[in-house]
Amino acid sequence: MWRGERQAGCYMPARTLVARWLSSMLGASSARSSGIALLLVAIAATGCGRTPRTLARADGGSIDARGFADAIAAAGADVAADTASDVPAVGVADTAADRGPVISQKQQAEPCTSAGECASGFCADGVCCSSACPERCKTCAAPDSLGDCAFVRSGVAPRGTDDCPASASSTCGLDGTCDGAGACRSYVAGTECGNRGCQGSVVASVSTCDGAGSCQPGMLVDCAPYLCDPTSGRCLNSCASDAQCEGGRPCTNGSCFMRSLDGCTSNDDCASGFCVDGVCCTSACEGPCVSCTLVRTVGACTPVAAGSLDPSGICRNDMTSTCGQTGLCDGAGNCDSYAQGTVCAPSSCSDGFLTQVSVCDSKGICTSGPKLSCGPFGCAPNGSTCSRGCPNGDAICAAGAYCTGDEQCTAKKTSGGPCAGDHECLSGVCASGVCCDSACEGTCQSCNQPGSEGRCLPLPNADGGLVCGTSTDAAED
Repeated sequence: MWRGERQAGCYMPARTLVARWLSSMLGASSARSSGIALLLVAIAATGCGRTPRTLARADGGSIDARGFADAIAAAGADVAADTASDVPAVGVADTAADRGPVISQKQQAEPCTSAGECASGFCADGVCCSSACPERCKTCAAPDSLGDCAFVRSGVAPRGTDDCPASASSTCGLDGTCDGAGACRSYVAGTECGNRGCQGSVVASVSTCDGAGSCQPGMLVDCAPYLCDPTSGRCLNSCASDAQCEGGRPCTNGSCFMRSLDGCTSNDDCASGFCVDGVCCTSACEGPCVSCTLVRTVGACTPVAAGSLDPSGICRNDMTSTCGQTGLCDGAGNCDSYAQGTVCAPSSCSDGFLTQVSVCDSKGICTSGPKLSCGPFGCAPNGSTCSRGCPNGDAICAAGAYCTGDEQCTAKKTSGGPCAGDHECLSGVCASGVCCDSACEGTCQSCNQPGSEGRCLPLPNADGGLVCGTSTDAAED
């Protein structure tokens, strides 16, 4: 049995297809029997699964169901026998077997040639799409979004050759591609849009597009020490003769540049672009403690030796008290600083306390030394050390102390203590061999009487009188 076909929302049985094919082959005018022509037209008219109540005639008229049966009989028994079983009764639908298999429609992203093939009803750019996607810089065939209407990537041409017509680069207009955002792209920034020209060693009028459709005049390009090539409108980067070098420079080994040892007067003289201290150098060689003129490294920016003066004069010669720069170089291209431990302030002594020397730390800061007591000695007369000995008497000792004969300071004695001089006593008086509360210089007085040491008292005699005085002196006369 012939397969069926779905058309216009209904199923067409195989017999209907055959009838239509025969009709197209024979035609009403070629049929030998008007009955056969009528029969073919009638069968074809039943193609949507239900026999209509009124059928069309081949001659343009119409025939109802009863007339249709009479027409079959008139057409001949052989034709009726062959077709009667395929013609459904009036008002009876085709069976599932008569309909044949259903041809399903294609899904999104599947290849297509017409919209009728797609379930979405849209065939664009050769695939079933989510929409008609008519925009000029959109596509349904992008690999990363197949079946969806998406922007054409920047720099990619649209689907139509006339969608983004390219203009000349000199106009900075459209370049014939899309911009990735749904619009036509202009020539990108940097595209040359102006004619080049040579003016001696200068390339003139190198204009470029700004990316927004405008041509912007470019800056003049200096080709020195080479000349501009008039053929290409670009700077030469080598030379074959002196005539291709600017300012009468010699062409040596294909170069218009001078060697380091040849000397220079400007940066344009050097291939490196740096003329430093009269020689071509590898860099600008700026900063302290570097030079391009060292004997063994002429032309190379090299640190000067440690301990050398800074040739650029940048390094400061600070005082040691600041722990700053020494004015010399450290051998690594830097200004040298005072080393850690360098004395930045001397010791000092005040009020019996010695402050030891201050030194520079690793961060260039002068840190004070520890503070120590000079006791029992005081500060030495120089004011920077503690005293050790008695070269100047008790002056080196702290208050309340005196200097002994062994050049040691000891505490002064209270009244009654044995003494050899006034400086040993707190009272300042040494009388009768002890520290006394007064000078005790009167006749028959003493500071060293038993039980009263340190107190100046009269001396008693054996019978309660004075042992010395006028009476004793008178008796002797």
